Amino acid sequence: MDEMIMNVPLSFLVQVDLFAKVLEKYCPEVRKMAAEDPALTIRGLITDGNREEFLADLAAANEAFNKAMLDEVKEFGVEADPFGLRTQWGTEEVNEQVVRMIEEQYPAGQRKGEILFYGPSNITLWFSLEKDMAPYKAQNHGMGGCIDDDLMRYAPRLLYPYEPKAVFFQTGSNDIAGGIPLETILENKKKMYAMFLANMPEAQLIVCSGLPLPGRTQFWDATVKTNELLRQMCAETDRLHFMDASDAMLTDAGPENLRTSDGRYFNPAYYRMDKIHLNKKGHDVWTALMKAKLAELGI
Repeated sequence: MDEMIMNVPLSFLVQVDLFAKVLEKYCPEVRKMAAEDPALTIRGLITDGNREEFLADLAAANEAFNKAMLDEVKEFGVEADPFGLRTQWGTEEVNEQVVRMIEEQYPAGQRKGEILFYGPSNITLWFSLEKDMAPYKAQNHGMGGCIDDDLMRYAPRLLYPYEPKAVFFQTGSNDIAGGIPLETILENKKKMYAMFLANMPEAQLIVCSGLPLPGRTQFWDATVKTNELLRQMCAETDRLHFMDASDAMLTDAGPENLRTSDGRYFNPAYYRMDKIHLNKKGHDVWTALMKAKLAELGI
């Protein structure tokens, strides 16, 4: 069983039919429990009496869920994720396999790319960006689910050998959702961006705001605070820039269950609400913001 699923709040999982059916089979009151305690996870439902069957059903639902995520890339005009292992990023063995695949795909000496992407949790978004931003010779060097500790460890192999004009970082959500303290996140980012500035002296570094997570206000609050501090950090140097996509993804009116703590709403038009990522319309907004930022920088 995927350990990550065990740590996902039930308040999110009950919104996904594949998981909701399994959860309600073993706990008919699961939706009520999730509403009363948004931080409650699957661990609180499993008992010794149902453990083996429960985990088997969850594993089957998780396998179907992951397959659906890979199938849906066709919506974005991408036939398939060429690096399927990226969705499993996290273990030492898989990390090494992913890094080797990227090294083979983009040999350092060829310098094929002028724009690099790094840090996506949404594989679909970033592989389709590579296609949509082909005129910029864009390449995706990211890994699904990576956090800053991973980035700092593998950056010397994945990014430093290149000489791009710009590097985009999608930041915030994975670290926050993983429960990493906000102070640690910001300290790591200061170290990380300092490393990139030193090792890529000609590149402009563009820090994208973390994607807000629909229906999870505790993560939204942390994302907002992180974004504001990152904005301040970027203002301290000429080569570090902040791209805020959050405001473009929010609206002043909408369903009550999508309300953020500051009174705004997640705009369902831009999200796949059964998952934590953008749909095609949201992707197009993100792409337009990236192109506008590059134009602003004269790239």
